Amino acid sequence: MEAIWEDLTHEKESLESPDWHNHALRETEHRLSTGQEQIVEWHQAKSELRKKFE
Repeated sequence: MEAIWEDLTHEKESLESPDWHNHALRETEHRLSTGQEQIVEWHQAKSELRKKFE
């Protein structure tokens, strides 16, 4: 994931997000604002996902 992000941040042309991605971001922001979603540090999220899929 880090390698992909690194590659994307070095693109000279601006990439436009598809509509479904903007919709997903708005849904996440709504869940955050209503307390249904919590922010988790990246290293903790990776650890939890690895455990979930072992």
